[in-house]
Amino acid sequence: MPGVSRCCSTRTACLAACLALACVKRSTVPATDADAAAPVTSEPAPVCSPATDGRPGFALCGVAPREVRAWGVPPREPVPAARCPMRARVVGERVVAEPITSVVDPLPFEPCGAKDPRHGARRVLRVDGGWFVARDSVFASNLSWYSEDGALTRTLLAARVAGLVRAPSGDVLALAIGRAHLGKGAILRFSRQEDTWRPRFVAILPIEPSAVALDDGGTLVGYADRFLFRVDEGGKLENLHYLSRDVGRVWSIARSPEGAYYLGLECGVLQLTRAGGRGFREAWWSARDGASGRWRECPG
Repeated sequence: MPGVSRCCSTRTACLAACLALACVKRSTVPATDADAAAPVTSEPAPVCSPATDGRPGFALCGVAPREVRAWGVPPREPVPAARCPMRARVVGERVVAEPITSVVDPLPFEPCGAKDPRHGARRVLRVDGGWFVARDSVFASNLSWYSEDGALTRTLLAARVAGLVRAPSGDVLALAIGRAHLGKGAILRFSRQEDTWRPRFVAILPIEPSAVALDDGGTLVGYADRFLFRVDEGGKLENLHYLSRDVGRVWSIARSPEGAYYLGLECGVLQLTRAGGRGFREAWWSARDGASGRWRECPG
């Protein structure tokens, strides 16, 4: 693909250096293939029901939300069985950890689709004149635009989209995952043109990202195979931190005003605090064992 560096074409030990040097260069190649091109017309969008609160989804684990007040050393145990994915939230000066019960963002209307969106993930972003809605399930994965009241819809992208960020310019950054023409993943920038939103690639990712993203002041922060990375609307890709060990799936990313990051994992939260210079120090909290440094399966 023109404008995309090949220096990270193999997954070797030099990958850290590749990402740190942002060898995945900016690409202004328009996403004009059949899957990425935005139709120029809008279609009526039948509405099934009033808004849902998005709570149904996962079976609840036996852990209650709580404030994290102490942190321990990173654990050495292997990743436990998936039972209790955690979300970390920064509330003022506090960090709150809570079980994830759904990955379905709420809307003021409920689009009528072929399958219940609660069977998968739904991510929503408010934009000028409407909504971006990304669905990801075993039935279908796509990114669509809806009008303010949900009466009109337009398919923007036929791909898995795991995160949506409103950039300072007003454009939208989308983290897309795992299609052949996207490499292992990509960051697309959607710009409003007349009556539609047009996408173009700004960064191609050499490794597949997790289905999670954070809006960090108009930049997109994501996670991929032990890399915590950040991409701005110009396509600048920065490797923030390389984790000391495999942590399994990352379910959420949060950031404090002081610049610390919190990764919600299975039955726990990993804290990344600045350690001077550009590095981060890792610390761990378990929903079962607190700051003990243990990582065991959460109770069901």
